[in-house]
Amino acid sequence: MAYPLRAVFKPRNSKEANVQFLISIPKKRIHRAVDRVLLRRRVREAYRLHRGELLISALHRDDAMGCAMDVAFVYVGNHMVSYAVIESKMISLLTRMATAVASPQS
Repeated sequence: MAYPLRAVFKPRNSKEANVQFLISIPKKRIHRAVDRVLLRRRVREAYRLHRGELLISALHRDDAMGCAMDVAFVYVGNHMVSYAVIESKMISLLTRMATAVASPQS
């Protein structure tokens, strides 16, 4: 967790190194639909910009525990934050996921 984002992920075996993801911005926390859409776009853009260098490269390694991954990004904050905050937290989450994939735990 990197407030205001939380990532839940599960590696899976697959021939292709792909990542399927979902973004959840709960209505309970962000009431206005336009704000939820804006946050969803910000999270998606931060993920798009940094997934290749941080996450996909870790999945392509030979010692990775799975070739593919399912990821859920959940917004847990109660207020709007700027894109810069979301981007820094996304980098933190993707780095943690990459290290978890690179060093599987028994």
